[in-house]
Amino acid sequence: MTLPFDVGVRATNARVIEPERAPATLRVVTDTRTLQRGQTFLALRGGRFDGHDYVAQAVAAGAVAVVVDRESARVPGVTTLVVEATLPAYMALASAARDRFTGRVVGITGSAGKTTTKSFLEQLLVAHRRVLAAPANENNEIGVSALLLAASNDAHDVLVVEMGARKYGDVAALVAIARPEIGVLTNVGEAHVEIMGSRERIEETKWGLFSGGARAVLNLSDVASRRRAASLSSAPRWFYSGDELSRRPERGAFCAIIGRTRLVVDDADGARAEYDIDVRLPGAHNRADLAAAVAAAIELGVPVEALLGAIPSLSLPKGRFERLTLAGTNVIYDAYNASATGTMASLDAFSDEPSA
Repeated sequence: MTLPFDVGVRATNARVIEPERAPATLRVVTDTRTLQRGQTFLALRGGRFDGHDYVAQAVAAGAVAVVVDRESARVPGVTTLVVEATLPAYMALASAARDRFTGRVVGITGSAGKTTTKSFLEQLLVAHRRVLAAPANENNEIGVSALLLAASNDAHDVLVVEMGARKYGDVAALVAIARPEIGVLTNVGEAHVEIMGSRERIEETKWGLFSGGARAVLNLSDVASRRRAASLSSAPRWFYSGDELSRRPERGAFCAIIGRTRLVVDDADGARAEYDIDVRLPGAHNRADLAAAVAAAIELGVPVEALLGAIPSLSLPKGRFERLTLAGTNVIYDAYNASATGTMASLDAFSDEPSA
């Protein structure tokens, strides 16, 4: 998203050095390796790097302005926005970009299945909406900010924002800048309990997805979601996956994948439609993530019939249940930063594989 220069200054409360050289607009990036001439470089700090060490490199590559919190890093002759701290400034710029985005925003969080659900939703939408989603699991303050700043009203109708949480309250902080109108909560588990302190604090953090009023898409199999649903201002859209239709919500619309061949969709008034589908994904947990993605697509207004053709060809994100052949041996590669729940789900899926 291109921001007018003055909007960026106000958003970050920056002190501007050499304003007479300022560009009319800001196109903010944080990586000199991808920086293009005419963009603005913002110097973030990480555990192993400090973007302030690369300001001169960014200017040499064509940056027309820089955002820093260490003034000594600036390059004379280039407009510099000096801020109190660059990460909050980056988030503030992302929030300003969100203000200007006219499309729809979907937020996805949960203790397990976030990245897979995001990937499935992106694949389901791509033929019907101009969609932008962050690559891999870039779901923290930096990743969410980067996605919002990469959005364009000319190129995107929907942003699919994955929201992770490493500490208590993280999701609400991401919601404050991304402001999703639809929120998909895959489940509430035990991921990061050693940092959060308790399952209750995990639950509160995940439920922060709805702190901005997002319409809820909830897992009918999740105890916390069933318990908290009554607190929502409007009825949620539920999703469910199982071998039979054994659960029904007390209120709200409903989307269920039964086995691998049946999709059941109820509207809020209880009218039901059933569809034949062909799910080729391994594991019950992946079918649950698919049900979540289908429910979110329906919430976005995509007709169910338009989604059916994409279901057989859906693929898992890299590192999830990848099938490889090594020296004539079939290998399933499943290696990513998963919670205990996700690991057990993958093992359950592996147990369904044929022995020969």
